[in-house]
Amino acid sequence: CLLHVHKVLLMAGQCPKVVAYMHTYITAYIPALVVFLMVDLQTRFLNSVGKQKYPMIAYLIGMTLNPLWIYIFTSHYQLGVAAFGCAGFVTNTLILSILLFQTATDS
Repeated sequence: CLLHVHKVLLMAGQCPKVVAYMHTYITAYIPALVVFLMVDLQTRFLNSVGKQKYPMIAYLIGMTLNPLWIYIFTSHYQLGVAAFGCAGFVTNTLILSILLFQTATDS
């Protein structure tokens, strides 16, 4: 699984510090994957019913705010590499919220 990739990277000669960073990032990003799957399903649904502009707007807002989340989590909360995974979770949750709100208000 993703959490055991560090052993393979160490055997391949990767620097242990880089492997530790990768492991921290993956561990922090795993919750965001669940939300990302829901975002993908909602995006596919909206695209199939001809509402392509909602996912585009949601992604534009989410990806524009992603650097802000990274800044907040790295500067104010001192999370280091885990900040990128946390920022991904917040971004995906924001995108999903926008998509669900648009779907609910459009019906």
